[in-house]
Amino acid sequence: MKLMLDPVEYKNKPSKSEVRYITERLMQNPVDISIEQLAEEIAKGKTFTPAYIQTLNKDGELRRTKDCWTSQQLVCIDFDNEYKDKDGKVHKHITMTLDDAIKEFQSMATFIYKSFNYKDEHPKFRVVLCLDREITSPTEIDHILAWFKHKYHNSDPQCYERARLFYGGIEIIEINFNNRVNTYDILKSKIPDIKGKNNNDRRKSTQSILGYPKDYLSNITWVLKSHHEVISEKKQEKATFENKLDLMGYLLSRDLFHYLGIENKGAAFCCIFHNDKNPSASIVKNQKGFYFYKCHSSHCGFSGNIFRITERLFGLNNVDAIDYLCQVYNAEVVESEWYVKQKRIYEQNIYYLLSGFMEDEHPELYKFIKKHIPLLVILNQIAIMCIGSETIQRNKKAIWFKPLNEIIEMFVDFIVDIKEIEEKDKKITHDLKELNKRINLFALLGVIEKLHVSEVPRELFLRYTALQKQAGNKRINIPNFYYIPSYDDNVLTNANNMANEFKANNMSKKGFSREMIIRAMGEDVANRVYPMKRNVTISESSNTIAMKVKKLILNMIERDGYAFEKDVIEMADGSKEMNTRVLKRCLQEALNEYGLERVRLNKELKNKLGIEVNGFPNVILRSGTV
Repeated sequence: MKLMLDPVEYKNKPSKSEVRYITERLMQNPVDISIEQLAEEIAKGKTFTPAYIQTLNKDGELRRTKDCWTSQQLVCIDFDNEYKDKDGKVHKHITMTLDDAIKEFQSMATFIYKSFNYKDEHPKFRVVLCLDREITSPTEIDHILAWFKHKYHNSDPQCYERARLFYGGIEIIEINFNNRVNTYDILKSKIPDIKGKNNNDRRKSTQSILGYPKDYLSNITWVLKSHHEVISEKKQEKATFENKLDLMGYLLSRDLFHYLGIENKGAAFCCIFHNDKNPSASIVKNQKGFYFYKCHSSHCGFSGNIFRITERLFGLNNVDAIDYLCQVYNAEVVESEWYVKQKRIYEQNIYYLLSGFMEDEHPELYKFIKKHIPLLVILNQIAIMCIGSETIQRNKKAIWFKPLNEIIEMFVDFIVDIKEIEEKDKKITHDLKELNKRINLFALLGVIEKLHVSEVPRELFLRYTALQKQAGNKRINIPNFYYIPSYDDNVLTNANNMANEFKANNMSKKGFSREMIIRAMGEDVANRVYPMKRNVTISESSNTIAMKVKKLILNMIERDGYAFEKDVIEMADGSKEMNTRVLKRCLQEALNEYGLERVRLNKELKNKLGIEVNGFPNVILRSGTV
């Protein structure tokens, strides 16, 4: 059987941020394998598409879309045993148990496999069926998929898309590897039409958008499609954009009243998503110029932009909805050579961060950065999204801007599927200072660069101020301007060396600040990490506090021959938290000024200095003591 198979194995369900890279690998790996071999690969956690996708589209590109579909001999039916209510909340609803599926598909399926999120109390699994021949006709495969979709209406409706990918799983249940589905009988059968069924009987038939009967919505969608054809015919000039972000902004700003054929813009109207007898819907336009639909009825409550409306109205997935809108408004993305190259740099950066190569090639950097890799991945993803309206090319650098609060908003959207991030690191999803500290750590390493406003091209700064004024902001706050380099050998070697230097200078992430860098590494390094604070010196009060802590260390050593950090923190003036922060910032400076060193205790040192303490903590000594 011919299909597409990702060579990478997973032990857990991949995050949404990984889908793009799975697709890229999968599209480069067409295979011709037996059903038994496929079962083995799925059990290893490999992602696959039942379809064989090797036909170039009209633009000469090979993508995971139905336009590039070539042939298919497999059908996968996904049973999640859950549903989403009108507010988008997921609820468990068992309609097919594993035992039921084994009985139902005994004479038809080859095997069943449990998905990554399978639980005995909430079974999630996929049934894999093999057709009696390879289907090469798009019309035939669409008919076969529609037949299964109607027959098993309690399954996930999205699993019947031609180019659908399926994640691997955790356990294979063999039914019969020799079972084959009779395609002749399916193709000669008619798929029942649900129009005309009683509304009270809709649980037994395919449900419509938002749970309302399809015969109610069918007339609306038919009329709107005709209306959209008129819009498309009237718009002769093609709207082209260099990047997807600009395209999305253009589509979001299309007049939603006109799109939905609503003439009276000043009053509420009957909601198009339910049988609304009292006008309960409205459309508003926000400060960015984007339109938003809202139904205020307790029976519906639908809200969304033009993308969600299109998905609900026509039963499309998000990609197909965008394609549909591009056809209506005659819009497309035409990527420049520079855009494509910059995008490839960011994508390769992301691949490297997720590949695991760093642990072997740059071990100190990996130890320093491993907990923060999800954020660095997301910053590269944000950089991709910013190419265009929020980016400008200057001296081969793609400079972009994004206020921290917007980075947090985008980070929160991405972070929900990144399981490996530690709970304490999720603080950056709501704390601007914590997020800024993480970015500054990246700037110290050189995996991201921050620019002073004087280094930013005037046209980019003017572009930012124009966006702020458009949003209604009277006060223009200067954002951070960034550049992310290619993570090549030079950049990563320097970053690894910087991680080593950070450790050698007894620096700490907890007390990380401009003051710490100045005291441990010098002002030039601090200015690179904090470019907008170039002329800001350490305050007199900070110097006074640091001097007291340094003298306390020296006094302890003169008295006892050594000093423990915890004793310094306890004896210094101020709170424990403040003293910890001050000590972290000035420790290396104290070591340099007074000829001291910080070492790990061992048995020999304990005996030599007469130290009685549990364990082997770090201790501060005069250089040459060891």
